[in-house]
Amino acid sequence: MQDYRRFKKMRPRFVVHTSLPKTIENYYQEIGRAGRDGLDASTLLLYSASDFLERRRMIESQPESAYKKLAFEKLEATSKFASSQVCRHQLIAEYFDDSASSCKTRCDNCLQPDKESMDITQESLKLLSSVYRSGQRFGLHYVVDILLGSANEKIEQNGHKTLSVYGIGKDKSRVQWLTIGDRLLELKALRQGEFKVMQLDEYGLEIIKKSLPVTIRKERLAEKKKGSSATSKTTYTSGENHLVFEQLRILRTDIAKRAGVPPYVVFSDKTLQDMAVKLPKNKDEMLQVGGVGDVKFERYGEAFLTLCITLKI
Repeated sequence: MQDYRRFKKMRPRFVVHTSLPKTIENYYQEIGRAGRDGLDASTLLLYSASDFLERRRMIESQPESAYKKLAFEKLEATSKFASSQVCRHQLIAEYFDDSASSCKTRCDNCLQPDKESMDITQESLKLLSSVYRSGQRFGLHYVVDILLGSANEKIEQNGHKTLSVYGIGKDKSRVQWLTIGDRLLELKALRQGEFKVMQLDEYGLEIIKKSLPVTIRKERLAEKKKGSSATSKTTYTSGENHLVFEQLRILRTDIAKRAGVPPYVVFSDKTLQDMAVKLPKNKDEMLQVGGVGDVKFERYGEAFLTLCITLKI
């Protein structure tokens, strides 16, 4: 009996999450259960892009409200925390409007600072310049539209087709540019103003003036082969880099189940990867995706086109 009572008083030394937490508040509370007695404890977070997509779908099913908007913001914050390469302790402190120095030897990011990375200095200069030249008045998705040379109505109205940065980022996919934007936010080169407007921070100006080097872990940003075009296949490796592909894959699974056919009969993975890169906005562009012909479009194309348009907004 005494051993049992002593066991009940013991604190867990290890907390494991096998999916993405609902919010950072939840995560902080749950990992706090380890080591409350002041002794060392460890936590492990395992997650996949499907966790993010499933939570997003659950939120989308709710009626429009202030709570729904807040739920999306908290989900986005949790996803960025999970995929970030900045000190985890600092990220949690900043989320709660606190300050903390780097833990140096406590979290995985600080313990593995030299994890294989790739240089994105030129890409960073392009994105930061696009923020600056568009007047620092728009969100990240709009800035990426400028880099990709998108011909949407808002860009036409604002006269941003004449900017020198218009269309200079066609060698990267939308998802890759958004990931680069997240990296610059982590580095405090960019800051998010009211209504999620992108603005240059002091470090961002230094990067532009001095071409300071910027790197990102390869696992976050798939490296395109030398000489490949913007329409070539992109392989999404982990984290947020393959969220678009995963969402297309979930739609394919749903359609395949309803039609009573294997998923590959709808579209192959190769086709979905090409679709994720191109994100077509009309039938003609959809037919340019490898593996999409007139017959496949008539059977399944409309649903995928609608999703692509939604993801591009």
